Amino acid sequence: FQFRPQPGAHDLSQFRKCYVDSGLIADAKKDGVTTLLLAPDGLPDSMKEIQSGGGLACKAGEEKNYAVLLADFIKQLQDETGVRLDVTGLQNEPNDHERFSPQQIVAVVKHLRRELDTRGLQSVQIIAPEHASADGVLNEQVDALKSDAAAWSSLDGIASHSYNMAASGEIARRLTGPDNRNLKEYWMTEASDNGPEA
Repeated sequence: FQFRPQPGAHDLSQFRKCYVDSGLIADAKKDGVTTLLLAPDGLPDSMKEIQSGGGLACKAGEEKNYAVLLADFIKQLQDETGVRLDVTGLQNEPNDHERFSPQQIVAVVKHLRRELDTRGLQSVQIIAPEHASADGVLNEQVDALKSDAAAWSSLDGIASHSYNMAASGEIARRLTGPDNRNLKEYWMTEASDNGPEA
């Protein structure tokens, strides 16, 4: 749904209609759902650029603006509807559709934690990066997060999807912080056939 159809505009109407006004969130909670996770998908046009290979990517320098956008959405949703989100991701499959570099993932995580906190949303957890697969690209991004103490401490969990490359020992070894403390949860936020992984 388009929360920011153009710079400076915030529009919750589509999201509200489908998830709040429809009763979907209320019904899910009534039926036992305890955790609401925001799964952002798609960058506003002003925040993306075409890569040299033809794919789309987050424009360099837009990391803070993107974090502000996510925090604004979460705060506005809570203020207008009373729906409190428990956890947020950063972007659906940022290794695939609209790409984020490892450095951008690190920057967005740190900015997002600050932006949530300044809005009184300290209870909202952050998971990242939510890649399509648990592969070498995910490992590289998790390593970048671990190498930045502020980013690692801002995260509550490492997340990926599980299709043809499911979680493995390689990702499990990366869930412990650089000092062998500060263990992170592993979130599998989409799944299908787990392929050859045990």
